[in-house]
Amino acid sequence: MRILCMILAQLPIEVEIQRNPQLAKKPLVLLRPCDRRVLAVVKSLHDIGINPGESRSSVEQRYPNAFFLTATETLYQKKHMQLKNILGRFCARIESNTLGEFFISTTILSRTFKSEDSLSNKVVQQVVSETQLPVTVAIAGNKFTAHCAALQANPTCVIPTGKESDFLAPLPLTSLPNPPSELLRR
Repeated sequence: MRILCMILAQLPIEVEIQRNPQLAKKPLVLLRPCDRRVLAVVKSLHDIGINPGESRSSVEQRYPNAFFLTATETLYQKKHMQLKNILGRFCARIESNTLGEFFISTTILSRTFKSEDSLSNKVVQQVVSETQLPVTVAIAGNKFTAHCAALQANPTCVIPTGKESDFLAPLPLTSLPNPPSELLRR
């Protein structure tokens, strides 16, 4: 079985920038309206250690120039559903555990598309044409590899059957979901 993973990294940030393009140049921090904690941050702030769940004051102390905006979570859910509906035209069974992240089996689709490259390109083309949002798509032999590949795709990536370990081998341990701190320390 082959798995397609489609990711819209930082869906809330991308939606807010789409609504107001001037935000693209700002160090944007989205705050949850219920507790004023960080829901999402632009990649540049995430790269310096600002993470979801932090308080506004903590972010202000470490990065005083941050631009804060109250998150519109219902809008992000609607965009997530729009993405799911688009992907649903390719496959009825869609798995999604995280906002902006989807998995489908490509088994039946292999009869419709001449190659996995053409399938992944068609998914990206369809989503971008309807949403103008930058998704990435990867296909691999399992969900973990497809997910890792989608995070690196530009905008697509296909890992050939049997080459999953070759693809994963050079990735850092931080690619693992919830790696034990002892493992990272070594």
